[in-house]
Formats: sequence, structure tokens, C-alpha cells
Amino acid sequence: MPRKDRSCSWSGRPLWMEVAEATRVKVPHTFQVHSYKRPTVCQICKKLLKGLIRQGMQCRDCKYNCHKKCAEQVAKDCPGSSFIPQSFFLGAGEDDSPHLFLLKYSQLCMNYQPLFPAETSF
Repeated sequence: MPRKDRSCSWSGRPLWMEVAEATRVKVPHTFQVHSYKRPTVCQICKKLLKGLIRQGMQCRDCKYNCHKKCAEQVAKDCPGSSFIPQSFFLGAGEDDSPHLFLLKYSQLCMNYQPLFPAETSF
């Protein structure tokens, strides 16, 4: 009979992450109308946020993006500003150059093993 591994949950995440998620206080998103400078996709319906200005809604805390009509469908559990490191996004450097900032993200979530180099030249 195979031994049960209790270190991981069915979702594949470590059990401590499942417990932390279950005990976290659910806080609703704080959506504001937002004008995007770059093409952005709705995180609910996966369609492009169209228009020149005020294309969609963005959560002030976690930067979640969606259409105005899709905002009602978003789960009421905003992870807050600490969830997504600003440096995780491409082109988030001071000079807006294309960098891969996955190093910081991987250090937080993957036992300090970088997924990709912190910077690349394109």
C-alpha cells in the first residue's frame, strides 16, 4: 500500500498555503475606472479591454483588471498590495526597459531558486 504524502494538498500547493488561504479574511476589491497605456486583457473573460481611455476597472490594492461588466463576477477576496510584487511585471523597471523580474517572485514562492535570469538583453 503506497504511503500517503501529507506535505501537499490536492491542488499541488503545500499544505501550509492551503491553511493560510482558508484562514485569510476575505476583503473585497477596491475597483476604480482605469485608463491603460498598453493592451490589457480582462482577467475574468480573457478579452481585450478596448478603447482609448477608461477601458476597464483596476483594483487599487492588487491591480486586478477587468471590464466594468465583469467586475460583479470577481471573487470578494482581494489579496491586497502585498500579493503581487510590482517588480514581477515585465517592463516595470525605472527606465521601462524589458526585464524579467521573476527572480523576486521565485524567491518568495519557490524556495529561493530563480526560474529565469533576473535581467536579459533583448
